[in-house]
Amino acid sequence: MAVETLTVTSTVSYEDGRAWGDAGPYEVVRGVVTFAFDPGAEANRRITDIDHAERGADGLVRAEADFCVLRPKDPALANGGLFFSVANRGNVTIPFGLGPAPDLAALPAGTIPHGDSLLLAGGWTIAWCGWQFDLSRGPRQLALTAPQALIDGEPIAGDFRIDLQAGSDTKSLRLLDATAIMAGRTQPVYPPAGLEQPTASLSVRESPTGPRTTIPRDRWAFAHERDGAVTPDAAHVWCADGFRAGQLYELVYRTAHCPVAGVGLGAIRDFVSYVRSNPGGALGLPKLDRALGMGVSQTGRLLRQFLWDGFNVDEAGRQVFDGLFIHIAGGRTGEFDHRYAQPNEAIAAGFADIPPRAWRGPEGGLFDRQDALGGTPKVFWVNSGWEYWRSDASLTHTTLDGSADIPNPENVRSYLMAGLDHLGANTAMARLMGIANEPTGVDPSPLLRGLFAAFDGWVSQGKEPPASAVPRVADGTAVTPESVLEAASRIPRLHRPDAEALPKVRAIDLGLDAAQGVGRWPASYGPTRQTLVSAVDSDGNEVAGVHMPEQQVPVATLTGWNTQVKHARLRPLSQMPGSRLNFARTAEERSATGDPRPSIAERYRDRDDYRSRIAAATDGLIAARFILARDREFAIESAMRGYDAAMAGGRI
Repeated sequence: MAVETLTVTSTVSYEDGRAWGDAGPYEVVRGVVTFAFDPGAEANRRITDIDHAERGADGLVRAEADFCVLRPKDPALANGGLFFSVANRGNVTIPFGLGPAPDLAALPAGTIPHGDSLLLAGGWTIAWCGWQFDLSRGPRQLALTAPQALIDGEPIAGDFRIDLQAGSDTKSLRLLDATAIMAGRTQPVYPPAGLEQPTASLSVRESPTGPRTTIPRDRWAFAHERDGAVTPDAAHVWCADGFRAGQLYELVYRTAHCPVAGVGLGAIRDFVSYVRSNPGGALGLPKLDRALGMGVSQTGRLLRQFLWDGFNVDEAGRQVFDGLFIHIAGGRTGEFDHRYAQPNEAIAAGFADIPPRAWRGPEGGLFDRQDALGGTPKVFWVNSGWEYWRSDASLTHTTLDGSADIPNPENVRSYLMAGLDHLGANTAMARLMGIANEPTGVDPSPLLRGLFAAFDGWVSQGKEPPASAVPRVADGTAVTPESVLEAASRIPRLHRPDAEALPKVRAIDLGLDAAQGVGRWPASYGPTRQTLVSAVDSDGNEVAGVHMPEQQVPVATLTGWNTQVKHARLRPLSQMPGSRLNFARTAEERSATGDPRPSIAERYRDRDDYRSRIAAATDGLIAARFILARDREFAIESAMRGYDAAMAGGRI
């Protein structure tokens, strides 16, 4: 049945009726949608525990979600395209690659940042729908209420695993995952089933793949410490010896809370299918001839899961998305469709590491199930240098041993944004993360807008997009991260992570029932996979991928990696930020520090010379269709800010 009811709760003018290009004014439509899933339908078989889910008298499994639609007020001015933005942790935003990243905390409730209006001026209909069960529903975020999985009328009880990490030394931690991105949540997603739990376990390790040390059960408890007093508490874990900053702790305990997380994937599928199939109606939408979906980071990993589980056909067998733009997701999926899933989790190894990472290959392919069901969409795969350094992005296009490239299938194009990172121009967030090097500060928006335009042209008109640009084994541009760190050692003042602390992808065994979405914790680990990154030039800049103007005409070494201030024996890779280390301004400055990189004055005659070279590089990217002509001045001025900061001896 899919969408059972759709109720509009509000329709308001967007930004006081401001007109957007030829599309005119927009309206914001909000409401609630109820889904009714047939547990026997082929399209729903991959939803873990759907057979155990609470059912109505008619045998259907129901879930309810919030939705939001931004539509041209005059349907005749719409361009016929649906842009579905997968809500990242519930946020109603247009992906930052299509406009500057918004400061969500400063926005009034219900505001939708429009970036620079690329989509709005283009006449797109834009939609969001809640899919996460572990968020609080409200005006700031879209969420979903999922049914419980039951046995004998009670939620299924079992072992749950959570990774914890302290930002500073402390005696107690909240039972919230180590990403610390929980949208204001203060209570655990999975409360412990009792506080005693003698079989629960707590372990610690220095790095993601380092050896684990088990902490004796009598040295920790479900409790918190305040003013020296230890109080039993189901929302915290306390350790007599304390939690050390930067170290990773894995806690395994029993819970009796079992939401059917995978209905979130079904909600995305069925909401988009409904919108496509019902022009006019309650939503007052134009007729739509194509649907493009975009996921960024967490939601990009969700779209990889969406494809792996074959969700791009609905219960009636209709294709849902014509194209998926998957951005900075690397080669992982996530905790989206298994028992005791944690959709917010981004660090711990687990179910995110089981599906094949590559789209094709001798180990199996990410599209295998979707190809069998039909409805495989066109896909753009875009990553920054950080996702390669996180250790998984290269496995989308190389074999698991790193010995050979895997060619693109016809429906995929893949791109590395060379030398960029997960946070883009958001240097304020990067600096809050205790990094040792300055963040890159490069705004990838022009590149993302150019790629999106090429993507839409490919889907809607069949126009061939720019060729894939990623590190390749065959031409020597894909190399080990250790070799790049060794090369970086010649650059003074560039702080490097310890090679021993680099994340690694390992084979993982979650038990005999893992294929049914039920894991065994703690997990068992097997051989390490060989992951690769881009080779670098003599300046330490990446040679593979697509290069922004300021990378083609550099004033700094820009990397996809950064490192944290050292907490323990090993200096780990920082999560998400890259690094910027400006060149010396003059030959004299360079000689004083022993920097082997030629200075800015040795490279460029003056500011005008630099600007002319940046303009030429920008024009080359426009000709190659990586940047839109409308973004020419934006791209040039962004690069000039980097030049001016470097010449002033400051940060961008």
